[in-house]
Amino acid sequence: AAFSHFAVDGYRAASLARIAADVGVSTAGLLHHFPSKVALLQAVLLERDRRDLDAMQTSPDLMLELELPELLVLFEAFVAHNAANPHLVQLAHQMGAHASETSHPAHGWVRERQRMLHNVCVRALRRGVVSGLVRSDIDVEVVAHLIIAASEGLENQWLIDSEVDLVASFSAFAHHLMAEIAPRGTSARGRSGGQLPNQHVDERIETSD
Repeated sequence: AAFSHFAVDGYRAASLARIAADVGVSTAGLLHHFPSKVALLQAVLLERDRRDLDAMQTSPDLMLELELPELLVLFEAFVAHNAANPHLVQLAHQMGAHASETSHPAHGWVRERQRMLHNVCVRALRRGVVSGLVRSDIDVEVVAHLIIAASEGLENQWLIDSEVDLVASFSAFAHHLMAEIAPRGTSARGRSGGQLPNQHVDERIETSD
């Protein structure tokens, strides 16, 4: 219940009384487990992250060790998982839209999440430069921002218009990205051993069920 209230209403408009009523307890009973609305929101955000990572059978530390093609496969799997769980996407975007103020209780979560995703992308891109998968003149910091922007921007479009094919759109972006950053005269397929990013998304989702 708290997921949907925070996702739809945002933090400030969400009501502890309505959340408590939805789960069949009194407000005092809810506050016995979560002493404040801030504490409840923080628990909800941690649970959101846990569900995401458990579904993909990964962790931030494991993500930091991925090669770029593997990371894009994982990101596509996250996108497919999110497409089946719109409340998780809506919650993250609701928090991101309102947490630019440092006083917002989700500000730290949004900032750390962005930093983690950026670091994961930068590490994978730098490995790609070393292995020859990525051109050495590529600004890995900028490309990392683009990967995150593509994922979150497509999710935002999808939340507004459910006709947007979230998974296919990110898959197309991943293919174009690999082709664009590959050394001149090579292809993403040739450099990645024939495995393009969208080939194992279904397999990852199936094994997480």
